[in-house]
Amino acid sequence: MPKHKLSFIIAIFLLIGLSPQVFAQLDKIEKNVDKKIETVKKQQQDTKPSTSTEKKETAVPKETNNGDGRAIFSYDPEIDDDFGFASSGGVIAPTEEDANKLPDPQRMLDTTAFMVRMNAVKRRDMLRYRDGLQNSAPIINTQKYETKHTLKKEVKVFGWHPHWMKNAYESYNFSLLSVIAYFSYEINPEDGNYRSIHDWESTELIGKAQAEGVKVLLSVSNFGEKNNEIFLSNRTAQRNCINNIISLLKKRNANGVHLDFENISQKNSEDFTNFVLDLSSQVKSLIPNGMVTLSVPTIDFKRIINLHQLKNQVDLFIMGGYEFYGSNTRTAGPISPITGGAFWWQLGLENAVDDYLATGLDPSKLILTVPYYGAEWVTESLQIPSAAKEFLDYPMYRDIMRKSVNPLNEPASMSAYATYRDANDNYRQIWFEDSTSLAQKYAWIQSKKIGGAAIWALGYDNGSTDLWEALAGQFAVPKANSKSAALNTTSWIRRFLMPIMRVSQNPTLLFKNPRYLMTLFGSLFGVSLIGFLVLYRYGCRMKRTFNLGMKGILALVLLCLLIVVMMSIGKFDSTYLKAAAFLVGGFIIGAIVFLFLSRRFITERDLP
Repeated sequence: MPKHKLSFIIAIFLLIGLSPQVFAQLDKIEKNVDKKIETVKKQQQDTKPSTSTEKKETAVPKETNNGDGRAIFSYDPEIDDDFGFASSGGVIAPTEEDANKLPDPQRMLDTTAFMVRMNAVKRRDMLRYRDGLQNSAPIINTQKYETKHTLKKEVKVFGWHPHWMKNAYESYNFSLLSVIAYFSYEINPEDGNYRSIHDWESTELIGKAQAEGVKVLLSVSNFGEKNNEIFLSNRTAQRNCINNIISLLKKRNANGVHLDFENISQKNSEDFTNFVLDLSSQVKSLIPNGMVTLSVPTIDFKRIINLHQLKNQVDLFIMGGYEFYGSNTRTAGPISPITGGAFWWQLGLENAVDDYLATGLDPSKLILTVPYYGAEWVTESLQIPSAAKEFLDYPMYRDIMRKSVNPLNEPASMSAYATYRDANDNYRQIWFEDSTSLAQKYAWIQSKKIGGAAIWALGYDNGSTDLWEALAGQFAVPKANSKSAALNTTSWIRRFLMPIMRVSQNPTLLFKNPRYLMTLFGSLFGVSLIGFLVLYRYGCRMKRTFNLGMKGILALVLLCLLIVVMMSIGKFDSTYLKAAAFLVGGFIIGAIVFLFLSRRFITERDLP
């Protein structure tokens, strides 16, 4: 039988045998697709942008309970449709059926889900703490790291102060900060005015930071593809926004502006570039030493940011450095991994930083953001990596520390994690950054020779000092170096004294080592020569002045003895004391006047 006929018959038998499984699988995929389409349609219907200019009420996050008394959060799709959030609680994650078909975590990055997480960090936090939904724990400013430091010249430390952290700045160590961005001016995309600037006009942060030499910027935010499209296509709105920014900066004598535009469409890339150039030009011309900084995504997949056009007009590019694992990943893992190692996505911060440097961007202008928060899951096991059964929360560092967890370090990612069993006998994992992992990351940043680190967000460690100490340990000039620098100013004195001290302790050194004999002879000869020249030139004047001084002191002593004798004879009271004080004071003033009038007789004159 011909080979092609045999192959055809085998294929038919295989198709008949496998058809039930194939069609069942196709049916499942079709149902999943239909379900997703229905969800997207429902979202689109619920999130159609209003064409009216009427200001709408901003929704706040809906909270549910995860069973152990802590709140998990969901989002209003009217606000967050651009980021892919669903009203049912979190981002649209792959279904279990789809997840089982995807490769293992270490083989690829969940690109679409990562883009959603990456573009939602600040928006997520802003929604969680809006309208008084503050973390239940109060701000604690009794725990402060107050040691003053000097940052190394080659590094900068940038930090956001979110308005919801209120007066947490009272415990900031400003000596370890270069720039603070107050978060934020929330743009109304329709007209460029602000929806809110919170307490920018009254906060004492600005004065306190500037008094310590820290520059303060107003962070201007616009989140979501639709909002950016509306704003960036409206030049009038952009002009209003720029005018407002300049006015607010002048009102508080601030140092510049930070731009935080996230999830910009490819079609608005050129509009965004023009807006940044326009804003930068006006800030730098109207604000003394005005500064402009810009947030850029961890990975600019679509090349939205035109670095070639902006690199000369933007002072610092603040690169995101988080959300590699988070709310919509199937595996619990580090949110800020340096490398993948054996467990994590191959794409990490090492690749992301290299990608920006490959564009020709000045490394000193690239600042990497590190998270002061973590991510927590219910997991299948306590081992790493472990499949995630349920995502729970993004806790601040201060909240993680309250759990009294025992952090471990994962070397490839340079991240901290903790595993434990909760009251309901569930396995849990928290991935975050602690003082050890941050110290490693700060050292890595210096090895890459980029500009420094940014912190999202200042105050998230409120109540502890260990993250400040980690910052000082890597980015501050070591105290020992500071002391040696001070000693260098008197190094000639040390060189002069050290040989004398050694010889005084061991005189035999003069005979064992000729260097000590020559040094000692030179030192003694030099001192003797200087002394001889001084005596030769000013000897007569010094003799006369010395003689007059001794006579004046002797007269003053005799006067004081006379006063004591007179006071011992008579009845001592305050009038005697006042008279004695006037007498001694008059004598001293008279002596000074005498020396002033007699200076011509004391001064040596050359004979004609």
